[in-house]
Amino acid sequence: MIQRIIIGVICLLGSLAFSVAAETPVTLFPEPEPENTDPIPDPKDKGHRTPPRPISCIIDTDARTIKSTSEKVTNADTFEIWDADGQSCLQVFGSKEEFLDALAASSDQAVVIKLRGDGYALAGYLVL
Repeated sequence: MIQRIIIGVICLLGSLAFSVAAETPVTLFPEPEPENTDPIPDPKDKGHRTPPRPISCIIDTDARTIKSTSEKVTNADTFEIWDADGQSCLQVFGSKEEFLDALAASSDQAVVIKLRGDGYALAGYLVL
């Protein structure tokens, strides 16, 4: 148990070192669909749904690039910057270049970024 705690602390401290570099790794999680008013499913159906797989990307504010192996990141239409709590949207951009310029201009700030595409939204926590 103690080994897990020590490994967790080391991972946390290691991730903080990455946040000050120009290339910032970000883990994006698919946002759940909004609640709908469909009828409650039959209780006999005991299916289990696994959580969605996170998507990794690297944001380089110096080179103004977003690198990812996921097409969802590369095909995003809208780029948003939210406050650290994810409660209020601070800025919305229609182009990746404007989004990266805004991130490069911000410093010493924790934000939530959201990338939206056709039928999906990805969100991740970012320390600038």
